[in-house]
Amino acid sequence: MPVSALYTIGNARLGLPELLIIGNFAPPLMASVLNEVGRRMRQADQVPDRDIDIGGAFPIRPRLAGATSRSACTNQVGRFLGHEEYAVVQLLLPDPMGLYPGEAGCDPRYDVPRP
Repeated sequence: MPVSALYTIGNARLGLPELLIIGNFAPPLMASVLNEVGRRMRQADQVPDRDIDIGGAFPIRPRLAGATSRSACTNQVGRFLGHEEYAVVQLLLPDPMGLYPGEAGCDPRYDVPRP
């Protein structure tokens, strides 16, 4: 399965970051995670800043992404908003052993870019 990226559009209008997932995951899984984390973030009206448990074997790890993420991965957000002044939180999903991208030993199929 090729590496793909899915992201939210619209959270920035509420003063919250857009959410991004990059990986070798089925798009329905990625969309489901984005929808659930986004729903929780909007409900709490705060940015996820620690591991998020949505009922899987391992939590989802949020990380603030930089400007490269905006330009390379979420370009439709800027078009929607009419500007590039928005934050992006990348949601990292672990490999089957619970290792996250960037951690030593993470299965290469799950060690996705962290722009």
